[in-house]
Amino acid sequence: MWPLTAREIAELIGGELHGSGEATCERVLTDSRSGVRRGDVFWGIKGPHFDGGRFAGPALSGGASAAVIGTDSFAEGPQLAGDLASDQALILVTDPLAALQALASEARRRFAGQVLAITGSTGKTTVKDMLQEALAGDLRVTASPQSYNSQVGVALSLLGLDPEADVALVECGISLPGEMARHQAMVRPDCGILTSIGEAHLEGLGSLETTAREKARLFAALPDTGWVLVPVAEELGREALAAVSAPILTVGSPKRHRGDFDLLTGDGAAKLRRDGREVELDPAVPGPLLLQDAALAAAAALLLGAEPAAVERGLRHWRPAPMRLEISTTPRGLTLINDAYTADPVSVEAALEVLRRERSGGKAVAVLGGMAQLGAARAAAHERVGRRVAEVGVDRLVALGDGGAEIAAAARTAGMAEERIDVAADVAEAAMILDEICRPGDRVLLKASRPERLERLAAMLFDSVAAARLYVDLDQILENYRSIHRAVGRERGVMAVVKSFGYGLDAVRIARALERAGIAYLAVAYPDEGVTLRDRGITTPILVQNLLESEVDKIVRHGLTAEVSTAEQVPWLKAEAARQRRAVRVHLKVETGMGRAGTFLADVALLAQRIAGSEWLQLEGLMTHFASADDPAQDEFTRQQIAAFDRARQAVRDTGVEVRWEHAANSAAIARFPEAHYSMVRTGLALFGYSRVDERLELDQRPALRLITHVVSVKELPAHHAVGYGRTWYTDDRPRKIAVVALGYSDGYPWALSNRGWMSLAGTRCPVVGRVCMDVTMLDVTDLGHEARSGDEVIVFGPEETDPDLLDLAHLAGTIPYELLTRISPRVRRIFRSSH
Repeated sequence: MWPLTAREIAELIGGELHGSGEATCERVLTDSRSGVRRGDVFWGIKGPHFDGGRFAGPALSGGASAAVIGTDSFAEGPQLAGDLASDQALILVTDPLAALQALASEARRRFAGQVLAITGSTGKTTVKDMLQEALAGDLRVTASPQSYNSQVGVALSLLGLDPEADVALVECGISLPGEMARHQAMVRPDCGILTSIGEAHLEGLGSLETTAREKARLFAALPDTGWVLVPVAEELGREALAAVSAPILTVGSPKRHRGDFDLLTGDGAAKLRRDGREVELDPAVPGPLLLQDAALAAAAALLLGAEPAAVERGLRHWRPAPMRLEISTTPRGLTLINDAYTADPVSVEAALEVLRRERSGGKAVAVLGGMAQLGAARAAAHERVGRRVAEVGVDRLVALGDGGAEIAAAARTAGMAEERIDVAADVAEAAMILDEICRPGDRVLLKASRPERLERLAAMLFDSVAAARLYVDLDQILENYRSIHRAVGRERGVMAVVKSFGYGLDAVRIARALERAGIAYLAVAYPDEGVTLRDRGITTPILVQNLLESEVDKIVRHGLTAEVSTAEQVPWLKAEAARQRRAVRVHLKVETGMGRAGTFLADVALLAQRIAGSEWLQLEGLMTHFASADDPAQDEFTRQQIAAFDRARQAVRDTGVEVRWEHAANSAAIARFPEAHYSMVRTGLALFGYSRVDERLELDQRPALRLITHVVSVKELPAHHAVGYGRTWYTDDRPRKIAVVALGYSDGYPWALSNRGWMSLAGTRCPVVGRVCMDVTMLDVTDLGHEARSGDEVIVFGPEETDPDLLDLAHLAGTIPYELLTRISPRVRRIFRSSH
């Protein structure tokens, strides 16, 4: 499709051309605030309360190659045509939206691949994103960005299609009758998915029956080879699709309603099956709503030709969108569950279940606002949610606005005590209520429709935190764990090392997720770390690696496992265990060459007998620690350590003592020395995707972390001008644009990366210039390709190919990734993303 000249665009949309017909355009832009560059054609969309044509002048002044505006907008600014540069153009049209959709229709006509359209009351974006991941292993896929499903969004999606893609996924949403017909004319899908029929947008659509009929119009002209997928339980949707000539395929459960694709659940697993082909869905996408979405995505992927194994891999990589069940901890110690993107009765009930299940030491607080665009069904929807609030046992309800007041009234009627309910007129009042009622350890759910703007409340709760944010992908951590478990064999246990506050992330959050996934053991450095996990409800066995006599009572009282490395530690444990009359599990550590802690081989058998013969001690494990399993140059020494540990194992067995767990392999050894897997392996860095070595065993790790910050300011410095303390970097023979970004060594960004590191801005590598400061760092953004602005997102490290890599940064800084992670400051906000 692109590039197009201004003349070509004018001809395609029937517009009146002013200025240069040869102005070259490469993309459509409807919001100049996101940055304007040469090659942009600014489109001045006009709505009931705004006129985008008013911003055409600034867009052209900012460098856009062309602008398309309505004739009524032009009447207000006739000077635009006279102010055009020689290589700029202005195109006048009667209806800018219709013109945009006409251009989008041409983009669709030129696209050679298959187009799959997705619609429904809920789940559109989730199914689209899941399907994109499921197809990515076998096909080249292009898809609507984010939730671009409106009259403008669908057009922009089509104009942004990758022309080389095999499949395009286009999301289509409506709020009024007649809108779907315009979508259908643009998109002309080859096949499709109808996710659900629900109460969203009932204000405009009037009834569920009308909603179903309107959404079915998207598939009115499918080709003979087409098909539509729909859940078998979605009766209104299936009835509305009866008029569609293409086959209607269903996904259902044999336990209830059998479909063309069977969704099989039980024993903690879920599979999709058709004609003998199976796709494993669980545990990557837990919960009934997400499970149905995953089943639809998997079924579509199979129909489009993807292999089951590729679909499974893709679904494991899927992650929820921002503001959809983001979990983080505020500076005050509150657990914040931010699900403020949208709201309908089904999604609110699902979010309340997450609030109930997310254990903490404090209260469960639900901040709920009204559900928009439900029309006459609004009151009934609020009543339904209010009853559910009372049923799930929410400790405090903060209801926002008129809709929230209806929820509160229903909660009272359902039996929730008056003193547990607060009603706030707006976000500011809600923030004051939360400030009064919340204490460290409480968990707070934010859930409402977008007009309530609850994300502002999230910002208020984090008002003391710097601009930097560390996104922690819990789903990827769990997938890394499962990959490790599959690689070493299900018969072996996996011990997750979550010491040092979970490598600087959040030990409680990570341990809780791993516990749900069935981890066999956790490990921490000191007793207090284990006590914290116990206090937050973690019941999985926890190994404490360092034992002091003064802290033995904590080991016993909280049911922790003691790592014993010297004979003198045994009587400490025996005495305290006898005093509390509680048995203590012990793992005996063997010195095989690390030179740090552990009993020597000659003493192992005797010490094992002493522990096993003690009334209150249980010798559960035998362990050692490798010194250099990650270094191929020292493989012979690692093999010597393995041999020494094997002798220790045999010596213990010769005494008649049997232990359940024998473990030696760390993350590197898991991948490089399968012979050292024994009955359990220990992993730390590999859980986060950063243990990369010359592998003998494929672990299929992916990085789970993304550290971002934002541009504070940008200035252009003249040639030969110094930057930063010590004047260690100068501009060259030409002016350079320097951006100040909100991250410094007090946030954990190493001073050693001064004049060495780099960050990514809009996919462009921007070098660190000058010395890293306490709170900020300077980047050279001269070659960015467009103007950097205050507030622009900057990626410090992340999982994508264009992102700086944590391991590379550690190498540049002359350190190890462990140190970089554990040095990230508490003022950097941690945000956990999970589909759980």
